[in-house]
Amino acid sequence: MNDHEREQVLRSLVRRLVPGARIYFPRRRAPGVGYSWNGRHLRPTGLTLESQIHEIAHLLLASPDRLKLPEFGLGPDPYRRNDPPCVIPQEEADREELDTCDMQQLLVRLLGLSEAAVQNEYSTAPITAESVRRLHARYPNALPEAWWQRALSLEPRALEPRAHESDPSHPC
Repeated sequence: MNDHEREQVLRSLVRRLVPGARIYFPRRRAPGVGYSWNGRHLRPTGLTLESQIHEIAHLLLASPDRLKLPEFGLGPDPYRRNDPPCVIPQEEADREELDTCDMQQLLVRLLGLSEAAVQNEYSTAPITAESVRRLHARYPNALPEAWWQRALSLEPRALEPRAHESDPSHPC
C-alpha cells in the first residue's frame, strides 16, 4: 500500500465518524493555519504520514459531543498559534493525549508505516497488547471491529511492556 492509498483509508476512518469531514494532508509546511481541527476540516501538522496520523487519532478518540469543537475541545494545539478552550477536566485531556499517542502507534502499525518514526518523534516505546485492549475498552467505536481484531492479533515483538506504562506524567 502506498501513502496515497493509506491517506484514502484514513479518510474513510474519519468520515465514518464525521460524515463530510475533509482532511488536508500537507505536502510542505503550511504557514499558520488556524486549527488542526475546526469541526469539519482536519489539517494535520507534520511532514510525514506517521506524524500526521496523530491528529487523526485525536479525532477517532474524541467524544461525539466534542467533534464539532475546534481542537476537539482539548485546548490549544502546541504547534499552532490558537487558543481554543479546553472543555473537559485537564486530567481527562491528559489521559486522552496519552491514548492518542497509543492510537497513533496502532494506526501506524496497522498501515505498515514506520513505528520507529513515531517512537523517535514522541520518545515512546512500542504499543503493548494491554494498551490495545485498553483503547478498545475505552473507545470501542474509534475503529471498525475488524480493525480492532487485527490490532489484538499484533505480532508479539510489537507488544513488549513499556517502562513508563505506569507513569502518568510521561507525555506518550
